[in-house]
Amino acid sequence: MTKVKFILFLLLVIAIPIIIYLYFLPWKTTTMYGDDLYIYKTHAALHGFSEKINIPGLFQKYRPLHGLSMHFLNETLKKNLDGYYCFNIAIQVINTFLFALILNLFLKSPPLSLIFSLSLGLSRFSYFNITQLYNGGALEGLAITFFLIFLFYLTRSIAFNNDSPRKQSDILKAVLFANLSMYTHERYIVLLPFVVLLLLFYPGLKVINWKRKVILSLIAIASIGLNVLVKTQVYNMPFFVGTGGTNIDLSSSSPVSFFNNALLSIIGINKGPEYLSGIKFSGLPFVDKTVVIVLLTGCFTIFFLYFRQLKKTSQIWLLPFLGMLFVALLIPAVITIRLEQRWLQASYSLFMFSLIIAFSHISFKNVLSRSLVLLSITALLLWCDFNYLNNGAANIYLTSSEAMADKFQEAIDKKVIRSETKNLYIWEKQQDINVENEIKWVLAEGYFFNYYKQQGKNLFFEDSIYQKTLPHSSTFIKFNKTTDQIIYMDTGVVDITNDYLQDSLKAFNIKIDR
Repeated sequence: MTKVKFILFLLLVIAIPIIIYLYFLPWKTTTMYGDDLYIYKTHAALHGFSEKINIPGLFQKYRPLHGLSMHFLNETLKKNLDGYYCFNIAIQVINTFLFALILNLFLKSPPLSLIFSLSLGLSRFSYFNITQLYNGGALEGLAITFFLIFLFYLTRSIAFNNDSPRKQSDILKAVLFANLSMYTHERYIVLLPFVVLLLLFYPGLKVINWKRKVILSLIAIASIGLNVLVKTQVYNMPFFVGTGGTNIDLSSSSPVSFFNNALLSIIGINKGPEYLSGIKFSGLPFVDKTVVIVLLTGCFTIFFLYFRQLKKTSQIWLLPFLGMLFVALLIPAVITIRLEQRWLQASYSLFMFSLIIAFSHISFKNVLSRSLVLLSITALLLWCDFNYLNNGAANIYLTSSEAMADKFQEAIDKKVIRSETKNLYIWEKQQDINVENEIKWVLAEGYFFNYYKQQGKNLFFEDSIYQKTLPHSSTFIKFNKTTDQIIYMDTGVVDITNDYLQDSLKAFNIKIDR
């Protein structure tokens, strides 16, 4: 590496953490709510190290490394939300550097590898990793960390002509990090059967004798068996549980639809409901749509040029096998009740990696033209991801839920919601069970107020249209102005208790700006 390249490399190493920190800052979580609040509550109620690191087991998830990382965060950071953000950013930075390390196996240029690695570091698929305090960096981010190390060793073993002991060592390390990924998030169990597939059929591993292949395959299979055994026999939980604690129930339509949406989103055509995907491709401004089309054209041109000269390279089977892994990683994401973009990160990184592999085999007139083409592709990738996130983040359910939590925190700070209130009635103009469930989830059934140093509250919902038919109507009729409070929520939270005491809200006309 020349002196100029070395200086550029050092500047990038310093700049990338700052870039990632500032890039995601507009979406930084500032209020504890939802799943994070439930986890905090659960952790506080448990006793002993063993119980606390097995929190995922309470939700039928066997994720000991996730439990350990959550325990570390809780014990270290307590209520320091800035600290959680910095931790999540740190994991994202590590993943960006790891991705650059993998890319450099083919690009042979640390500066270019670092620059292109921002396609993962600033990816919209990482939005969840940054915004969720306990399930962000400590779950999705950490699982990706182990996956990327797995991918590094796996690629080095199958793509290059190393001697047999080196290949065996790299496969063994890949199995180790596949296990670490699996014990952080169970979806990465698919890495282990893929290793067995490679050992049996990948031409580049012929130098490993069959005895060693059998031993390595048995280690991978035993890893799967041990995971199944511990889940089903020790913890008495199902082998695989979908999101939200739902059991996997395959249908003929939803996995196919989810797979199509996932594939299109990964290549830049964002699909799926906006509360999960942010904004669809069809909703982008014309200029941004054009950029996506230009990017896709460039990517497919690179793949076309690569496959056209496949006979000239010794790595004919590399991309097809990575394609199999790409599909395998999508399977756990598409067989549950909904498709969230955070589950596409590993497959997205494989797509980007495959693009670099193809790019590295294309001939250019000189180094400058090669660098300019790669920088142009990187710029287009970052443009597309930023616009998807910038235009769509407000639509994602996590953003709207935090906005709701912010309103309640502000109401606490301004003493709109009284500390001594025990029963909190939320008045609705019209019943909406979805809104009610979201409020309950955001406030963790009332524990939100404990977290913000008030006493916990019982939550009730009232509607002037259906109020008399509610099971708790009699409780509402026996309203105690000392312990009970009625609020209305719109652009903020307003105490309307006095309005109720005047005429039971019969002539109520809310003015949120009063």
